[in-house]
Amino acid sequence: MPRVLALVEKIRDEQIRTHALESLATYLPKTFLPGVLELVGQIQNEKLRIQALVSLAIFLPEKMFPGILELAEKIQDERLRAQTLKSLAQYLPEELLSRLLDLVKQIHNPYDWAGVIRCQAAYLPGELLPGVLELIEQIQDEQLRVRTLDSLVENLPEVMLLRVLGLVEQIHDTYEQVEVFWRLEKYLPELPPEVLTLVEQIHDDWQRAQALARLVPCLPEVMLPRALGLLEQLQDEDNCVIVLLPMVTRLQPVMLPQVLKL
Repeated sequence: MPRVLALVEKIRDEQIRTHALESLATYLPKTFLPGVLELVGQIQNEKLRIQALVSLAIFLPEKMFPGILELAEKIQDERLRAQTLKSLAQYLPEELLSRLLDLVKQIHNPYDWAGVIRCQAAYLPGELLPGVLELIEQIQDEQLRVRTLDSLVENLPEVMLLRVLGLVEQIHDTYEQVEVFWRLEKYLPELPPEVLTLVEQIHDDWQRAQALARLVPCLPEVMLPRALGLLEQLQDEDNCVIVLLPMVTRLQPVMLPQVLKL
């Protein structure tokens, strides 16, 4: 072991040793870095070990990341392990993303591991996406499931969007379902007719108005008459105005008399 690292190893106070490793990493030659990682693994305090691991990740070459993930796997506290993986994910080479996903599957609480998926969503290769969707399907909290799905849709191939739509159909809150359809709209050929059926099932007048107002600019022209019918069913005038503003620019002249009766 290089003399400078041997001196750091002799520091008994783990907090001081951690700060010393973090400070030295910027200046050490790459040949010293395996020794640095070895010293990180010797830190007994889990939080300090994580701090050192995350701080040093930016300086370590890709070939050392399998060792970094091994250290991350040894973290006993699952929440801390998830936070560490989330911090490390941005530095991982693509060939280690399947290993990252394996470590995510070992974390039991979806509130902990879903953040890792959202952080890495833009970088996941296509062959890992089916496994990721299976994980998301297990999330019981519908809002968390929606947020996690939302992070993935931009990078999903069209063939997998059908799988996402299947997950959307499992959401019990119809307002949340409409929200997901609205966010998916730019990735779909067009919004399906059942989205307005979902709007119709929303009991809260304000929520129904909000859902309609978001969907109207995206609806195929053939669905506008039905959307207008849903507008007419709104009870509160202010809620009608919320929908009417985006709708008037899309209505055909033949529909205007119907609007004027509102």
